[in-house]
Amino acid sequence: MGENVIIIFLKLNKIVIEQRLTKSGAFDLMLLPGGGIEEFDHTDAEDYRITAMKREIREELGEHITVKGYTFLTTAESSEQLRMFHCYIVHDWAGEIPEYGLEDGKTNAKLVWMEIEEAFLVVHNDIARTLVGR
Repeated sequence: MGENVIIIFLKLNKIVIEQRLTKSGAFDLMLLPGGGIEEFDHTDAEDYRITAMKREIREELGEHITVKGYTFLTTAESSEQLRMFHCYIVHDWAGEIPEYGLEDGKTNAKLVWMEIEEAFLVVHNDIARTLVGR
């Protein structure tokens, strides 16, 4: 079973949502930031899930975001996707959340701050909806 990290940036009852660029060229798909845990995330330095969370933030939001405070929320399992999702709430960071997210150095998402209640209604999948609801 594969593993992912999901990151919820939380500030004043709002969270960051990725509006992913779809094949139609529109920012339609609403997701939480995150991604797959890689083999190289397994180091002796710290918990591999935390290593993966920090790496995903650097890859998707850029080098200018530094995590200063976070809380592990939960691990959710999707038998449909055959994946485990480790969710962290990032509540303290240095730097500004950019307007756009990256994948392999290219813009792939618009990053928007959204009220938690609104985000619950628009996120794309059940796992993300469950995590936002918590």
